[in-house]
Amino acid sequence: MSESVNYRQNWAAYLRHMMAGRSQAEFAKAIQATDGQLSKWLSGTTGVTAEKVITIARLLKDNPVHALARVGWLSVAELTPFRVPRTYGLDEFEDRELAMEIVRRIDSGEAAHWLTEPVDAANVAPRREDFGLVSNETINEFPGGNDTDFDHA
Repeated sequence: MSESVNYRQNWAAYLRHMMAGRSQAEFAKAIQATDGQLSKWLSGTTGVTAEKVITIARLLKDNPVHALARVGWLSVAELTPFRVPRTYGLDEFEDRELAMEIVRRIDSGEAAHWLTEPVDAANVAPRREDFGLVSNETINEFPGGNDTDFDHA
């Protein structure tokens, strides 16, 4: 990919976004760059390699694939077929990524039947009332009033 002003501006915008109120010196240290290198990136004077984008995204606990897309190394079209790797936990993905994966599974026919069937009374999760349960407030776990330690634990 050739260097362009837009590409450099995207990298600078990504870095400014990820700085999130930190000083330039703090941020440079966090991404293992010199103050001078960070200044050049933030001003759009120099670009960055894909390898460096990935390294910095990982240091910042950001998704490297999304970082590459934000900077311009990947297009949105290249992200669309992206599948959630099984080696990552669900908490490592943004809600949008999870929603896109559900849509992809529905479109491809891989989705579980409960995602593709209409909701009706036959396939709705039962409510508490359906089991005849009562709320905890009506249960006296300590009939002798001997719950002092329990209330203040």
